[in-house]
Amino acid sequence: MSIARPVSMRLRWLALLFIVAAELALGTHPAQADCIYGNQVDKPSFFTEVARQLRNPSVPEDALDFAVRAFLAWEPYENTAACWNPLATTLRYGGECQSWNLPGNSAGVQQYPSRECGIRATADTLNYTFNGNGRAYQAIRRMMAKQGFDEAALVAELRRWVGSEGYARAVVSRWRELYYGGSGGGPSGYTFCAWEDERCNFSGTADVAYGANGQFAYRQGVSDGIDCNNGVFGDPAYGVRKACYVRQTGSSPAQCPGQYRAEYFANRDLSGSPVLVRCEGWPIRHDWSGGSPGSGVPDDGFSARWTGRARIESGTYTFITRADDGIRVWLDGDLIIDAWQDQPPTEYRNTRFVSAGEHAIRVEYYENGGGALAEFRWEQASAPASCQGQPIALEQRVEGRLSNATSSVSYCLHASAGQIISARMFALGDDSLDTHLKVWSVEGQLLAENDDGLNIGYNSFLSVRLPQDGVYRIEATRYGSSEGRYALRVEAGFEAAVGDLDRDCDVDSMDRDRLWSLLGRADPNADLDLDGIVSTRDALFQMRNLGIQCQ
Repeated sequence: MSIARPVSMRLRWLALLFIVAAELALGTHPAQADCIYGNQVDKPSFFTEVARQLRNPSVPEDALDFAVRAFLAWEPYENTAACWNPLATTLRYGGECQSWNLPGNSAGVQQYPSRECGIRATADTLNYTFNGNGRAYQAIRRMMAKQGFDEAALVAELRRWVGSEGYARAVVSRWRELYYGGSGGGPSGYTFCAWEDERCNFSGTADVAYGANGQFAYRQGVSDGIDCNNGVFGDPAYGVRKACYVRQTGSSPAQCPGQYRAEYFANRDLSGSPVLVRCEGWPIRHDWSGGSPGSGVPDDGFSARWTGRARIESGTYTFITRADDGIRVWLDGDLIIDAWQDQPPTEYRNTRFVSAGEHAIRVEYYENGGGALAEFRWEQASAPASCQGQPIALEQRVEGRLSNATSSVSYCLHASAGQIISARMFALGDDSLDTHLKVWSVEGQLLAENDDGLNIGYNSFLSVRLPQDGVYRIEATRYGSSEGRYALRVEAGFEAAVGDLDRDCDVDSMDRDRLWSLLGRADPNADLDLDGIVSTRDALFQMRNLGIQCQ
């Protein structure tokens, strides 16, 4: 009997070690005793903490209640059965917040080990920086902070979040009601214009209602805007936040189907009410020389805004401007051309992939003095003769298959001198393809290549600073005779993970300054080695590619 007990104990320990080893080998996570599904969390308190962690801009205290209500309007469209993840974020963590995939979810929705980690993941995703400029979900953050409601940008950002047009428009519709409906909505036939103590701007003439909760004061036949306050209208609803609502009555066009709505301002900064509004056709092609665009617009020192919606077929397009002086262009809320400066007639281009459907376009322009020129158009991109391959644009994902019959596929990218691009190639599904990625210069010289990223798995990743303007060839190929399907994505900039360098690598101040000067603002959540975990190795990998050595 004295021997049986130790043998039994040894067997128990061996069994326990076997179970733990099996879990580690399979990468599984045992059921969490404190796991609360995202659709069952205490949502008001959860989203209050998320809103408090939003940045650029932060949510002020007087907008916190609105932000929580906006989150509550969004959450039912996700209805996620993932631990502590009500908005189905796919952000992966290591360390104390190490996450794991929701079983059976191909989108990579994550489960988190605690409430605090789920709050952090939701906020970090919304704070995510796109090419280092903080714009990935900027319209959502601005809306949460009550700093603006850009409907086209909100739809575009929600499509980036989930990929569904119908989903995005349904959520934005709910947000619109919350954002503009805090006063109970306007009278029938009127649309929201401005909150109390703000300026209600419009062109032409309109009837204006001011009030809340069904109690309104009216002004008829108002021209070119009005101040929304009790001094102008009286106080039809005491003690309640009021708003102005308008019903257009004049000849100024409210909508221009199939055309641009063009607004001209008698200043260089698009401020105040436009002095001229009209519908104009595509494309924008104006050469006013030293003259004026029309009645009320000065010859010099004016600005203009064109807005419209265009139906575009799926494909890669080059968007082209030519201007004297400043011009900038937004596509679905994303700033794609920014040349807001005094200049002689100058052309700018941006090539990108566009999905099929209707897209919101906004063009802004200013004229300082001398000649006045404003042009904007787009055209479907084609690979030039100097690059034999398929056209590809920044932020575009393409898929293909490599085999003995097709061992490589080339893609042609229009890019500018000094631009940093990052390219990622990875095998799809269970295919055994071992990817190999190359970038060739405008002259056909090999600039960079990569086989296995950070020697992890079959995935390839590289980043390179481009030496000149022109068309670069990106070659998706393979190592050895492996075969299978792949995906390739090319992005602008180099999204860095730099949050833990001092603990794992003795980087001196000169290296750190150089890293930040090359990259600008860095993203602490970039999984550069594609191993599913954001770690210091991502930052070291990035430094190695940029030629920065650890001491």
